[in-house]
Amino acid sequence: ELGAGCGVPGLTVAFSDPPPKQVYVTDLNPRTVENLVHNISLNGLDNTTAIKMDWCDKSTWPEEKLDFVLGSDLIYQKSLVP
Repeated sequence: ELGAGCGVPGLTVAFSDPPPKQVYVTDLNPRTVENLVHNISLNGLDNTTAIKMDWCDKSTWPEEKLDFVLGSDLIYQKSLVP
């Protein structure tokens, strides 16, 4: 999930049946990523990883090919739009 915030859409996908092999919930804000880690732990999700990802920096992107990319309410700060 791009720009995950608290991660509700991504965590919902992680709980689906059958569960996906791997779910990434991502955000640029480090404090938000800390909260995502907490939410993953709180829900006992072994198939979900929170990462700090910058859309403009490919080195922060997951390495493997992804089947789906999920986004919901992605941008709330005008200064982040190039």
